[in-house]
Amino acid sequence: MSKISKIIFDNDGVNMDSEQLAMQVMDDFGYDMVARYHAEPIEGLARGDIYRTYAGTSSDQIIRQLIEKYNLPFDALKEDYNLGDIADNDVYEALSNQLTEQTLDRFSGELKAIPGIEEALVKIDEMLGGIENRALCTTSREDRMNLSLACAINPSTGELAGLDRLFPDEDNRRVSGYGHPNKYTLFMELNPDWNPAETGIVEDTVSGVTKALSADPALRVIGTVASEFYGSTYIEKKTQVEALIDAGASIVVFDVADLPAALEWLEKGASAENLPDFIGSVRFRTQNDQPREELNL
Repeated sequence: MSKISKIIFDNDGVNMDSEQLAMQVMDDFGYDMVARYHAEPIEGLARGDIYRTYAGTSSDQIIRQLIEKYNLPFDALKEDYNLGDIADNDVYEALSNQLTEQTLDRFSGELKAIPGIEEALVKIDEMLGGIENRALCTTSREDRMNLSLACAINPSTGELAGLDRLFPDEDNRRVSGYGHPNKYTLFMELNPDWNPAETGIVEDTVSGVTKALSADPALRVIGTVASEFYGSTYIEKKTQVEALIDAGASIVVFDVADLPAALEWLEKGASAENLPDFIGSVRFRTQNDQPREELNL
């Protein structure tokens, strides 16, 4: 098995605990949008359902799917949301803009980095020979991506976590895949020198794992459920762990401090025999889809 020389991080839910905030806004915005034109209770939609159904999907696509599924009236949407005289096909992006503005307002004052992510990133850089071998790729819009990196707070110190510095906007290593069908396909197109067989991915959603392996099956995926979002009212942590493994993640860590060890394990062949000492719980499968193994779960 090839040595891993590069690694790509998803952003929301991996580097920062943004999903809780973002999905609170998305849940309220999306549910209230549908409720304007459908009597409650809404068939097939309750508060909290939007995350479980659309996790890892860009906001414009969530809005598009809600409008299409519930046959929401374009003329009424344009009037009720002050969108003006725009084409029906532009309504999705216009509503997504309003949603993003609300999300960024919440991020500016409340967004926290995942505890320990800074130390894990620095250690991985040492393992891979420098920060230039690590990148970020997200489905979020570029403005949301950049703001979240700049304003995420270290929850232990109350100071900026420095994620903007740890993911420098250089050499196509900070990529927004917003509007692209597969962010990892886009990343590989922008970075043809990154060999998929030598590249790891860190993801927290089923959609993200699926997109990575669809972009290239040679990519190796580490899942993470370190975000406080998992175990919240939106989704049970154990359910998310199993879903990530089912989607194709080789290993799922509960603590980002274990990301360097998980990376080392993948490089050594990902077998139960060479499992390193982990700080927290992990869930993993061995090569060739052998029965899953678990530690402290």
